Amino acid sequence: MAMKSWTLDWQDEEEITHPGQRAPLGASVLVVENDPSAPVESRLEGDGYQVHVAASARDLLATLESIRRDAFPCESLDLVVMDHPIGRSSGLDVVRAMRASGWDVPVILLVEASSLELRREAASLGVTVVCRPFDLDDLSHVAIASLVLGGVDEVA
Repeated sequence: MAMKSWTLDWQDEEEITHPGQRAPLGASVLVVENDPSAPVESRLEGDGYQVHVAASARDLLATLESIRRDAFPCESLDLVVMDHPIGRSSGLDVVRAMRASGWDVPVILLVEASSLELRREAASLGVTVVCRPFDLDDLSHVAIASLVLGGVDEVA
C-alpha cells in the first residue's frame, strides 16, 4: 500500500484549499490525551466541534460502547484524536481494537516521534500520524482533512 504523506500548505485558514470541501460544523470528536491540560480539546471546541474527552484507552473503548448502546450524549462519532502511547497502551493497539469492534472512524494519532514502522502500521489502519510539536492551526486543518477525506497517513 502506498503511503500518502502531506505537508500542510494552507492559503486560507478558514477553508480547505484542496479538495475544496469543509468539515461539517458540530462534528463529534473524541479526544484522548495523556495531558489533560493540553490545548487540543479547547482548540477543537473553538473550531466548532462537539468535543468529548476520554481519560484513557479503556475509557475510549467504553465510550464507543456507550455510543453503540445509545447511552452517550452523542449519537455517532466522527473523529478520534489520540496520543500514542496513551497511558500504558499503544495507540495503534487501541485502533486495532476499535476496528475489530466495527468502528471505522478516522483517527489522528499524536506522536512524539514517528518511525517508518509506526507510519506503516498506522497507514495499514487508516490512521493519520501527527508529530509533536505541532501547530494547533495545522491540527485544525488535519481534523478537517480527516473528516472530509477519511484521513491522511502522515503530516510532516
